[in-house]
Amino acid sequence: MPSSVSGCESGGIGPGGHARAHQAREAIRVRTQREVSAMVNVENRVILAARDAGVIELVSQAAAAEQIALQHFDSASAWLASIANDPHQPPDERAPRWVDCLVCQAETGADDLDANVERALELRRGLATVLIAQHATIDGAVRAMRSGASSVLMMPAPVDMVRQLLREAHRLAAKRRPALVEQFTAQKRLATLTDEELAVLEHLLVGMVNKEIARRESIGLRTAELRRARILKKMGAGSLAELVRMVCAARGVVLPWHE
Repeated sequence: MPSSVSGCESGGIGPGGHARAHQAREAIRVRTQREVSAMVNVENRVILAARDAGVIELVSQAAAAEQIALQHFDSASAWLASIANDPHQPPDERAPRWVDCLVCQAETGADDLDANVERALELRRGLATVLIAQHATIDGAVRAMRSGASSVLMMPAPVDMVRQLLREAHRLAAKRRPALVEQFTAQKRLATLTDEELAVLEHLLVGMVNKEIARRESIGLRTAELRRARILKKMGAGSLAELVRMVCAARGVVLPWHE
């Protein structure tokens, strides 16, 4: 989706602009469909990336006690590969953010994380991600948390501690899920706009009135009014302020008055 159309002297979309807008819209449509599918499939789920039998048994017991579904992979690399190869997962790798919690084993210890573990932690930065290791120094634990881990546990760990972490992860995931649903819903609606409507939308977002939009797009005033009305209808927005909020949600922008 074009972020701006103001660079065209004529006020319309420049050469190739329609094609780029169409490609962007199609990408959003496909991505949204996949992400919503992923959202439904991974709700209330814990991903466990580990091959150690003790770690697997520990996390399995904790998840079962909290009645949270558990999906197991032998390693972080296996989990990352499943994201890349699953047609129901979004190509931009947002699906990992729908999972309540990722529990990842550091086979070489927290002081020496391999690239796949670091990549897994990075994908979950800011979310509930537990790194389990057989050994870890304070410096290693700090580096792991800077890489994206929210907690670092050393084996053997008490099952009650793991249960508490999963319970808190589930609570936080439930709290943020409405915002993610809002984002993907807005993206889905945004993907229904035509190229011409997208151009008008960009002008609306910077505060242009219908007369200014008509002049910039070289269209009649009535046409500008109709396109604005269609945009509001397709987006399900009752006002321009609501439209701005929805577009910001679709693009992942958090407004200061809507946190």
